Amino acid sequence: MRDVALACEYSKKHSAFRGAGVFSYRQHYFLFIELHKDEDAIAYQDKLLSPQQMQWDSPESSRPDRGRGDDIIKHVEKGLKLHLFVRKFRKIDAVVQPYIYIGEGVYLSHIYKSSHKPITFQLSLDNVIPTQIYAEFVTTG
Repeated sequence: MRDVALACEYSKKHSAFRGAGVFSYRQHYFLFIELHKDEDAIAYQDKLLSPQQMQWDSPESSRPDRGRGDDIIKHVEKGLKLHLFVRKFRKIDAVVQPYIYIGEGVYLSHIYKSSHKPITFQLSLDNVIPTQIYAEFVTTG
């Protein structure tokens, strides 16, 4: 994650840049997406729908009419960029797994059912995920 902090010229201590959830800095949003959560985790429905489209559930505190929810929905008109980082699992054999940068995303649509649920976003990817990486992400187990 320090590489991401350096790339966006993050002005604070780089070790403070954590790879989890959503992080914004200047005109950039960084979405760190874990496809398979621990059983005890909140049941987010993050998934790749195709090599060029994904579904992502925001943190529960997000709202479509303000803050980061509104920023993501209106990111194009606000001049914001969405950078997507994905990993299949948090840990494998007790080793924390790295995120893979899959490129910039573009808002397509969202579903918001209540203030106690996340916003479910549909995002298109500027770049097609390579076949081998996509297959690894969507294969169960």
